[in-house]
Amino acid sequence: YMKVLKGYVQNRTRPEGCIAERYIAEEALEFCTQHLSDVSTVGVPSSQKMGVSKPLSGCTVSVVDQDLLNQAHLYVLENTEEVLPYIEEHMIHIMTIYPKFRKRIKWLQDKHNSTFIQWLHFK
Repeated sequence: YMKVLKGYVQNRTRPEGCIAERYIAEEALEFCTQHLSDVSTVGVPSSQKMGVSKPLSGCTVSVVDQDLLNQAHLYVLENTEEVLPYIEEHMIHIMTIYPKFRKRIKWLQDKHNSTFIQWLHFK
């Protein structure tokens, strides 16, 4: 949970304020989402409510680099609560394979980032 709170910090000189501000905003958004989940909208056509509408303009296809895709995938996995035990298990696995690098935190994190997706896939 601290990792999530640390991620809220944008102004490193005042981390408490950033954390509190983002936490309050998140709680307010969660409250509004729960409160408005059963409310019917007024003035919006039913086709737009269902997600069916005409496209606004032509589409453009963009190819995403595999490294960027893996980075986004890793970001989603690391911020998913159900995956946290696997992340810890993978870090222990890396430390047992590379005992010389146990104290090199940066190296361990880089190795984790580069091998976690494949390791989880075969797990």
